[in-house]
Amino acid sequence: MKPIDLHPADLGTIKAVTARFFDVRLIEMTSDRRARRFARPRQVAMYLATRLTKHSLPLIGRNFGGRDHTTVIHARDNIERLMVQNWDLRKDVEYLEAQLKQLSGIEHKQIIQEIDDALLMLRRRLIAEIPGTPPAALRQRLCSLTGRPFGPQTAPAHQAHGSSIDTARLEAMRSAGR
Repeated sequence: MKPIDLHPADLGTIKAVTARFFDVRLIEMTSDRRARRFARPRQVAMYLATRLTKHSLPLIGRNFGGRDHTTVIHARDNIERLMVQNWDLRKDVEYLEAQLKQLSGIEHKQIIQEIDDALLMLRRRLIAEIPGTPPAALRQRLCSLTGRPFGPQTAPAHQAHGSSIDTARLEAMRSAGR
């Protein structure tokens, strides 16, 4: 099976969905507790993280309470072995995998991309309408909206595309109080 390309934040989704399914608190997914009631869901989540993401084993381990990559390997191998022996566990893991694939499906990614593109276009429009460098507060707000850095090194949209600002339009907007 080819891993799907999830973001690091999606490791949190894997932990949350797995914790809810096994009825344990999310904090237990990163805790040091070794009781099977907490360790098995944690191992399942690590197994799913290795199957559904392209993240390195050390990154997965860090996201599960700072664990070593060998712990992730042990969890993956242990769950694979147990799934052969335990039909119920196999069904549970397959169910969780299907749920996670559905949550991170292509439609979800397309919607996120459309929102991101719309925010980028909004950012460019705002920049084009404001002469000079935007104030720090606007820069910070644009960064938070788009998730992209904006600063002096980033050319405003009207400069980047080689078009000029209609100064008459700007003056009319200023005088109208827009």
